[in-house]
Amino acid sequence: LDVSLQQFITTLLNRVKVSDEEYKRNKAAIIIQAGWKGYSSRMKLLKAKKGIQKFQKLYRQRKTKQQQKESTNLTNRSNKLAQEITKMQSLRQYHEQQRSILEQMPASSVNKYLTQQENIAAMKIQSWWRGKMDRRMINTMKVNKKKEESATLIQRAYRKHLRNKTSATNEYVINTDVLFTMSPCLPPLTIREREQLESEVASIKCQSLCESEEQDSERNKKTNDLLEWFYSSRKEQREADRK
Repeated sequence: LDVSLQQFITTLLNRVKVSDEEYKRNKAAIIIQAGWKGYSSRMKLLKAKKGIQKFQKLYRQRKTKQQQKESTNLTNRSNKLAQEITKMQSLRQYHEQQRSILEQMPASSVNKYLTQQENIAAMKIQSWWRGKMDRRMINTMKVNKKKEESATLIQRAYRKHLRNKTSATNEYVINTDVLFTMSPCLPPLTIREREQLESEVASIKCQSLCESEEQDSERNKKTNDLLEWFYSSRKEQREADRK
């Protein structure tokens, strides 16, 4: 009996120890979970608060922009209305003045006065139209002047390049005077051979000049085409920007 009692007591004690350890573990896990859940909920609240603040800021900015736009539209409308009112008032005053002048004027000079006023109005319209056409012509003249200046610059640079090229090639051209006054070891050239040699040299020079002129004309044509394309593209771009 004593042995069985001791075994029973030892088993009970072991069970109590195991239950205490499990309780401690569960309590620690609950504390850790509570801390993590509290931290995650606090972070979510902070993120939500920041998002709400950002949304409110954007909404206020948009609202202020709309209010500014509405205020500018109202001011523009009021300015337009004020301009129209002043224009109508000035027209009314002008018509009243004309009416008073016509009432005070004798009947024989009314037609003369009306023709004078018509001539003055026609002169004003003509002066406005001529000014508009002159301004347009000045703009076209400016564009043409720019084209000419750019073309002259390109041609000047190209001619300089050709001059440098010809000066470099002329160093290797055969000089007849040097050939005719070569070392006395060689036999002198006859008149026929000399004329033949001069004709060959002249033909070579003529071919080089013709080729250079043809190249010049082709390059000038290319430059003019490039200039026309450039100014047409600039013109289209300006028209698009104005629209």
